[in-house]
Amino acid sequence: MNPFNAFEVARLPEIRFGSGTFDTLPDLIRRYGDRVLLVTGSRSLRESPRWQMLVDGLRDSGIQWVHT
Repeated sequence: MNPFNAFEVARLPEIRFGSGTFDTLPDLIRRYGDRVLLVTGSRSLRESPRWQMLVDGLRDSGIQWVHT
């Protein structure tokens, strides 16, 4: 006998793959609000050209962000 009833905490995250999907992040984030917590590896993204593109896109979209 299982003493716990089934429950759901949240839906599965939306996962996107393919060319150009990174560039859509600011618009995708904006659909959910105007603040985001970015959790990445210690250096790989921050040291790539994509980091500045992401930061610029978030700023241009009016999204506040924190990175850990």
